[in-house]
Amino acid sequence: HGDPEAQYFMFIELHGRVIEHGQQSDLDQAERLLKASAAAGYADAQKHLNDSWPFVKAAAERRIARGTAS
Repeated sequence: HGDPEAQYFMFIELHGRVIEHGQQSDLDQAERLLKASAAAGYADAQKHLNDSWPFVKAAAERRIARGTAS
């Protein structure tokens, strides 16, 4: 449910928050949005999910594991 393009752009926003703040919940939500957008046929989301998501997700998980810099 929801607009696939909006879901994709929200995914981008949440992923940025993961990099900045290192929250697993943001990564989980970002992944749900990316997958929903791709499933709804949004081409950019499909390309990202198929081409780079495993690498991007792994990098984000490493960032979360390191914790915040504060």
